[in-house]
Amino acid sequence: MRLAFARIASCLGLMALLGPACSSVRVDSDHDPSIDFTLYHSYAWAPASLTPPSDPTVDSNLFDRRVRENLKAELERRGLHPLEGPGEPGLLIAYFIRSHQHIGPSSVGSAASWDYPYGGIGGYWAPVDIRQYREGTLIIDLIDAKTRQLVWRGVASRAFDDSGAKEKQVRDAVTQLMREYPPGKS
Repeated sequence: MRLAFARIASCLGLMALLGPACSSVRVDSDHDPSIDFTLYHSYAWAPASLTPPSDPTVDSNLFDRRVRENLKAELERRGLHPLEGPGEPGLLIAYFIRSHQHIGPSSVGSAASWDYPYGGIGGYWAPVDIRQYREGTLIIDLIDAKTRQLVWRGVASRAFDDSGAKEKQVRDAVTQLMREYPPGKS
């Protein structure tokens, strides 16, 4: 009896660990700790010379529009506005996307069989489907416009979802990623 409960507990723990990892956005960020981010109030999009090339299998004018619209909204919530008129912005915003093929678990199921009429506990199974999938990584760089030095980088990764909800996927990735900016304000 204890063995059956131990199996169930360990498989539930595995489901708790693997389930969210397969569908959620993972975010990470890094920044220059010597920078006072409250001094930045305006931004402009970085020129192509400061932006690494994106993965052409993912990037398109549709993706570009989605990222820019969502980033603009998130930056405005944080007090950063696009530079209007002459002058130099505080920040230059660059982003790019990469995609990678992965092999890993896609779902975890479970079932228990209790065979009390026959005097035993029966079996337990926890199937794990292994599949190949593509993961996308969105990288957003905030660059000091005067020094041209990177001051903040955010990285959001998730498995591509074939549901067709690309606008929501981009919005969720940008929103969760920008929760990391400004540093220390989570």
